[in-house]
Amino acid sequence: MIRLVWIGALVLIGLLLLLIVFRIYGNTEAAKKLAEEKAEAEKRLAEIRRRTVPPPPVFWIPFAGALVFLLCALWSVLFGSSPGPPFGW
Repeated sequence: MIRLVWIGALVLIGLLLLLIVFRIYGNTEAAKKLAEEKAEAEKRLAEIRRRTVPPPPVFWIPFAGALVFLLCALWSVLFGSSPGPPFGW
């Protein structure tokens, strides 16, 4: 049991040391500059994501074909022959 207490204490001390290291690094000039650069990059990325590009004309050919096939399948399901034995027997 005492071994478990020592292991827990060492883990706790290690985590506290990591917390102190990250806190010190966060206050450095390099970390602040990196945070500003990340914020600028995020703004630029948001601008790029808002842009749209119209599809080329060749896009509409397969799109129309797919739409026709989907409508035919829907028509077949809704208004097709009733299910029954094959060959109408």
